[in-house]
Amino acid sequence: VPDMKLPIQYALTYPYRRPMEGKKLDFYELSSMTFEKPDTDTFKGLPMAYNRDMQEDKYAVLDAANTLESSLSLFVEMVKTIKINRGEMQKAAKYGYMNAVELSQYLYDKGVDYDEIPEIVSKVIGYAINRGSAIEELWLDDLKNFSQKFDSDVYDEIAIRNVIESKKSTGSTSFKSVEEQLAQIKRDKKRK
Repeated sequence: VPDMKLPIQYALTYPYRRPMEGKKLDFYELSSMTFEKPDTDTFKGLPMAYNRDMQEDKYAVLDAANTLESSLSLFVEMVKTIKINRGEMQKAAKYGYMNAVELSQYLYDKGVDYDEIPEIVSKVIGYAINRGSAIEELWLDDLKNFSQKFDSDVYDEIAIRNVIESKKSTGSTSFKSVEEQLAQIKRDKKRK
């Protein structure tokens, strides 16, 4: 029988997670998922929530869509005259800690328990911020203070260029993907 133990545990222990009881849910092991009709006798607020959904709250969403459309037309004009400062962009990428995901993946690949990784990465980023450093500027000894699993190969994994190239999905930031997107834009312009 479903209960609220897990969501309540997560809410009460955020940002730290206590060990969970039982086996972790693995969606790959499930052959199918079925959902039952909600029990409105037990969950008495559901009918009210359904009714609320049918009221005049769509205005905010439609207004946001209109604002977005106006903003995008302005954005197009702005992009036409933009001057790119490559050095500032590299600095922003480096100090934006966007390689935290790769740092997490690195620790996972090294066998660090999945539940420990967010705390380790959070502490590494906090340490880097306090020092005014990018993650890749920290010494290996500094990183080992957070986990003994760190080794010199971490620097290859979290190098900004590698982080950008690691994104392979359509519309991603990899150089190949960006070139494909630009080529598609040019093809679309020729059709118009």
